[in-house]
Amino acid sequence: MGTVLKNRQALAEHFAALGFNVGVEVGVCHGEYSKVLLRAMPGLTLYGVDSYRRRPSDRKVADERLAEWIAEGRFTMLQMSSTRAMGLFGRGSVDFVSSTRATCIRASTKTSRAGRRRCGAAAP
Repeated sequence: MGTVLKNRQALAEHFAALGFNVGVEVGVCHGEYSKVLLRAMPGLTLYGVDSYRRRPSDRKVADERLAEWIAEGRFTMLQMSSTRAMGLFGRGSVDFVSSTRATCIRASTKTSRAGRRRCGAAAP
């Protein structure tokens, strides 16, 4: 049976324990969870994806909230749709993709074939 995590902070800590270094967060909004991820994983390079079509002013809030990590080169905002952003990352180039709807992690040898298909990873 897999690990049950009680909240998104615990998920960030779990990713850190797994040694993840590159991640994508889809649906950044104000950058609240981006900040949690970056604090929990000191070596993380995080790409944020959000079109900001509904509320363009939210981008400014996110930029201000994440300014420290943007300046360090640890956070890059990609203002585009998630579909467009998918084309920027090669297979296996990121350790995890997190969104408000689902989180998928890099497939390991212990991950089921069906689980890898759900996360969009290659199924050998």
